[in-house]
Amino acid sequence: MLNILADTFFETRIFWIIVWLVVFVAALGTELATEQLVSVWFCVGAVVSGILAACKVGFIIQIIVFVSVSAVILVIAKTTFAKNLNGRNQKTNYDAIIGEEILITEKVVPKSIGAGKVRDVVWTVVSDSEIEAGEFAVVKEIRGNKLVVEKKT
Repeated sequence: MLNILADTFFETRIFWIIVWLVVFVAALGTELATEQLVSVWFCVGAVVSGILAACKVGFIIQIIVFVSVSAVILVIAKTTFAKNLNGRNQKTNYDAIIGEEILITEKVVPKSIGAGKVRDVVWTVVSDSEIEAGEFAVVKEIRGNKLVVEKKT
């Protein structure tokens, strides 16, 4: 008898509405606890699936819709915010050396690396032109852990 009651309860719309409400609250709590977008798409999926549960749609359809809606919202958010998420330039103290002179300590050849010293720090340098050791160059940009330099004129 208890088994029959448990089976019917798990198949009721009230149970699935509660399940989607719990998923929504857990996803929202996770989202609010972090500084980044990590679970907002699950909130949207839970709301849509909760509406389906209220309309007595089967739980397998609800789960498929939850996963599908969450995935679509994730893709939309990722493509919409990709420029902002990936395009951030992290400013460092080394950004201040852009435009400064650098003493080339190891000959730089195009499509090859050399070395240079600026502010008592030795850097790996690259350039589109050949620069001999002992000459000065100007730092144009920082690319990863390399300085892009141009021969000083």
